[in-house]
Amino acid sequence: MRSEFSEFYPLSENDLKVLWKNATIVLDANVLLNIYRLPKLARIEFISALESVAERLWVPYHAALEFQRNRPQVIRDRKELVDNFRDKTQQQISRIEAEFKSLEASQHGEKINEDTLLRNFLSSFDNLCKAAETVAKTSQELTGRDPIREQIDEILKGKVGVAPASQEDVSELIEGAEERYKRSIPPGFRDANKKEKEEYEAFYHKGLLYQNQHGDLILWRQLLKDSKETGRTDVIFVTDDRKEDWWWKVKEKTLGPHPSLVEEIRRLSQVQRFWMYTSANFLTNIKDRRVADVSSNTISEVEGAARRARREAERWLLPELSDEEIPHSDDLTFLRERKFHISSLVESAILEWVLRKFGRVRHNRSAFPDFVVEETGQGIEVVASTLLTSRRVREVIEKMHMAADWLERSGGAGFMIVFAAYSNPEKSIMANLYASTILEALQKIPLELDISVVLGSVDRGHTFRPEVIINMDGISETMS
Repeated sequence: MRSEFSEFYPLSENDLKVLWKNATIVLDANVLLNIYRLPKLARIEFISALESVAERLWVPYHAALEFQRNRPQVIRDRKELVDNFRDKTQQQISRIEAEFKSLEASQHGEKINEDTLLRNFLSSFDNLCKAAETVAKTSQELTGRDPIREQIDEILKGKVGVAPASQEDVSELIEGAEERYKRSIPPGFRDANKKEKEEYEAFYHKGLLYQNQHGDLILWRQLLKDSKETGRTDVIFVTDDRKEDWWWKVKEKTLGPHPSLVEEIRRLSQVQRFWMYTSANFLTNIKDRRVADVSSNTISEVEGAARRARREAERWLLPELSDEEIPHSDDLTFLRERKFHISSLVESAILEWVLRKFGRVRHNRSAFPDFVVEETGQGIEVVASTLLTSRRVREVIEKMHMAADWLERSGGAGFMIVFAAYSNPEKSIMANLYASTILEALQKIPLELDISVVLGSVDRGHTFRPEVIINMDGISETMS
């Protein structure tokens, strides 16, 4: 049976040996862009690994184009991350210092020295700011010489695919795209619902019009065409796109390339062995197969950079809602009996609160938002954490943008993001500190969209207690 359905089978170890010996290694744009997101030492090792296989590298023209178009934004995002850290840190320092002084701690204990405590506290923050400055100095500038791109240019010299010569060539590359997307034929069907804003919908390059939703399909068909013309038999495709229109996934488990991709490239070219890797897995194989030296730390850094990039990209994905229902709030025993992949007490406590407050809701196992209120159509997204941290606040802000997209797309009646930490002893102070940051971001979203954020905590009795609600009108300290 294997011969009739070989696309559903992983490559054997013998096939993998042949693959790694002979394969053309095809790089996606995100692999090159994520190099800019790496710290210096990891970046050096990654580029060195690419140099070790440079003679076998190839990049589809559209992937190279997307790299050039998106590179400035990636550099800018990296700089803004550092700048925002410094600005927000200074704001938090000032606020915490003022709130601590208002406690008049020295009046309540002979051994409390406010000045010494504050001096030690500020010294720690000063070290954090110095570390951020180091990151800024080793990051690529938006203007001026770019040694990272120069290295990439040198490695990929003569290894970029042919550009479409006319609009007819572009049309040929996307022929039948809508039908493929309707039938969930990979790749690209997960990009069919990208945000329909002018700056994200289409762009011109060298007089030719490209639709962003067709980017993956264009790349794929350029790979198919080049593989057929060159007669290559072995292909490795490296991408940090983890969506299921590239990968074969069962729940959270990735089994390998999407079988439809394996079948198509074998059917339309002479390729016999085709496999896909993320950047991190690619480097792991480079290391394990002794192609080049790569440290475990670099592999971890590469995996982290890809994860951060995916979070940003996911803002433009608008998954469809499922119809699954959660029982009414007066029957909470299902929390222990039903498997909704709720992995923590925090999430369970929030879910109980949602049910008591809103009644019957629909639950989405793997889509956004987590819940939709039956009666009103309001969307609800849950963000749970053991601690109320700045990283989680950034996640909340990302969810706000996703909520805005969802409301514009679905016409929902409103949206609530519920953010909670478990027994954080500093929850009240931190909630107040982060509330202003969230409010600032929320006020940049169109006023007609009804989005609110609830900050709270889960106590030792596993009960969610909302403390702060943030909406367009401002911040309220209590919530019923």
